[in-house]
Amino acid sequence: MEKAYKGMIGDYTVIKDGDDKHEATHIVLTVKEFSKIENKIEKLQAGLDNAQKQRHQAEDNIERIKREAVNVIEKERKNMAEKIQQVEADKVYAENERVQLLEIMKNRANAKRGIKPKKQHDGYVVLRSEQYEFGYPISRSERQTHTLWRTTIETPIDIGIHAPEAQKLINEAFLHKFGGRLGFSKVAITGGGLADSIKSVNKDDWIKSLYLLDIKYRQNTKSGLWEVTYIHNLAIFIPEDMYAS
Repeated sequence: MEKAYKGMIGDYTVIKDGDDKHEATHIVLTVKEFSKIENKIEKLQAGLDNAQKQRHQAEDNIERIKREAVNVIEKERKNMAEKIQQVEADKVYAENERVQLLEIMKNRANAKRGIKPKKQHDGYVVLRSEQYEFGYPISRSERQTHTLWRTTIETPIDIGIHAPEAQKLINEAFLHKFGGRLGFSKVAITGGGLADSIKSVNKDDWIKSLYLLDIKYRQNTKSGLWEVTYIHNLAIFIPEDMYAS
């Protein structure tokens, strides 16, 4: 590689050592030197082209992964929606089956007891309602006594139904079917025992409102049906259709 300057007629002259008169305007390369530089440029260009190609491939891969992720998410969302829909359908089916079985159970219990009309009657009848005295200590030497009522109701629920389910059904029936018809207006079950429930009732309201104070459940193996006993402060009103046969 040598330095050169451009002459007046357009030719190029190589600047020799010690020539201080001329300023280099060009570089003169040998074919070998030019080829070497050209090869470097070609390699750099090839590297740049490869880098751009890799970048495009990376961008394409990112887009492909995004599309695949969207497809996977959409597929999972669809599968989850179908599962939820199936679960809801199964719940509806199971509830319908439950209602039908309970209806069949009630009709059988009503027919067995001679309750008519067996399909319209809810199957809850009052076996007995009796008054009794309940006392509890209020000090070492004193006891408090209250006149309470104990009402036992026969349900249409077979004793083959497990206790938690049977109790749930009885409680639902009390709230939505016969509790109000019997005259119950308030619940004072505290969970601390009968005496504690009694103490929670306002004295002035004791003779005015019918309070439910305690509940006891019983399986009657003779009838094959669940029974429930309610403890309360006042006498109930017994509708005629709830008389025991």
